[in-house]
Amino acid sequence: MSEDVSRVRKSLSLKKACSAEDMNLIIVSVADKNPINQEALRLLVLSILQKSPLIYKDFFFLYPTGEVEISFVRSISALGVRPISYRLDRLDDPYRTKFLLSSFLMEWHGSKEYCLYLDPDHIIMKPLSIKYPRTGLWVSSEVKSLSSIQTPEQLVTDLKDRQFNNSIVLGHIDTWREVLANWEDAYRNLTGIIPTRSLEEVAFSVAAKQANVDMRPIASDIQGNFCCFNTECSLFHYGGDNPVAMHAKKIIGARSNIERGLVKLRQGLCTDRESWFLDAMIGVLSHNKELV
Repeated sequence: MSEDVSRVRKSLSLKKACSAEDMNLIIVSVADKNPINQEALRLLVLSILQKSPLIYKDFFFLYPTGEVEISFVRSISALGVRPISYRLDRLDDPYRTKFLLSSFLMEWHGSKEYCLYLDPDHIIMKPLSIKYPRTGLWVSSEVKSLSSIQTPEQLVTDLKDRQFNNSIVLGHIDTWREVLANWEDAYRNLTGIIPTRSLEEVAFSVAAKQANVDMRPIASDIQGNFCCFNTECSLFHYGGDNPVAMHAKKIIGARSNIERGLVKLRQGLCTDRESWFLDAMIGVLSHNKELV
């Protein structure tokens, strides 16, 4: 292990020791062979180390067996993340990678009772204070109209015309399991009916309805995004179709001169919101030059 990684981990343990008690929480993310997702995950981890290390003790990275190079697995493990691989039939749908959550949470036997799932394309903006839903699941603050995509009218009615974004999901693991038990069946039943881009998300909502699990958008001061923008958010999700965010992802996926590329993008024609987001990414990279 390099001295730089060792120093970061030592600093992390000292900060953890200041915590009054361990959080009753595991954090889980997934990534596949796509270098954009892998490098986004690395940035997420580094931003947590920098801004909110007290939540970091139990962070799991799930990936499909054989899809991620061992060098990346070792580097992310050196930062304190616990990598776990599972076999997965992706069926030409990259979003199926999230089904690794079922494999992981259905066999979870640890002491922690709550799970926070994050898509890798998040960045921590400030210390994250976790509150737990008493019932149901909290999902992304971004909610779209289900009728805006190709959807059967009855399904629009059943789901109250809401397409929940599950880039973030927080809830008790037992509640998670109630939804996961129906998720893959719902996915198979909706295949060919719902566009692939939205398929696993809509299937998740259907599975929650079948399990009588209520889903509610998380507060925008916890998770912000370009649709529900909040400069006071603890987490920012830069997924979706924002052109600057999409360009930023291409830059980090190239794995070369990332900070320089983001600075150049920042100097271009960006809105105030986009500049704010890029400044956060650049700040994380600048703080962790030896680890990127």
